Amino acid sequence: REIVEAGGKVSQVMQAFHTFLGENDMLAYLSMMAPRLVELRRVLKPTGSIYLHCDPTASHYLKLLMDAVFYPKNFRNEIVWQRTSAGKPIYRNLPKNTDSILWYTKSDNYFFQPILQPLSEEDITTFNLDDNDGRGKYNTQPIINPGYRPNLRYVYKDLQGREWQPPKNGWRFNENRMHELEKDNRLYFKNTIREKYYLSERLVKGKQISNVWTDIPLVARLEF
Repeated sequence: REIVEAGGKVSQVMQAFHTFLGENDMLAYLSMMAPRLVELRRVLKPTGSIYLHCDPTASHYLKLLMDAVFYPKNFRNEIVWQRTSAGKPIYRNLPKNTDSILWYTKSDNYFFQPILQPLSEEDITTFNLDDNDGRGKYNTQPIINPGYRPNLRYVYKDLQGREWQPPKNGWRFNENRMHELEKDNRLYFKNTIREKYYLSERLVKGKQISNVWTDIPLVARLEF
């Protein structure tokens, strides 16, 4: 009642849950989570992040609730965690092996430390290009922006005067940065523009892990 009477987006989403779900255990759970998430956002630093661990039963509802509390623009990622290697055989379903971790921030000015891991032998085999300039082997990666960025949708004119049309979402770098990378021979031009990643540098830095986690020591759930 306090959340609903407070008004705002959280009030609206909770009323929508009440209309859609009715009065049941899921609504009770979301009603319990709502004021806690509001308070967690209040005490979170502007540079802070929140990671909410949940299972698929409620993750879709919690994402809507967190959108209301933290705003959709502050949703950063959904991590899929493989918590068991294999579930019990289920006749009319698939084994449930994963949980979700919803990552939101309080603002755009958030702290993030990339998590790196060593390259595997399979990773190393992908570095199969060489300009014979002393830097050694490299591979290439797209420089497409993950989100729609109108300000980065510019036609890039390279040092040879060729014009390159932007991808749908825009480039990952602004024009000045693109010129810097090209002058340092870190851009690869063929059909589109890609960035060069040198093996010698990656062996030192490692590679960034993705949002699918499969290598955490397995945590078995207690069953009663």
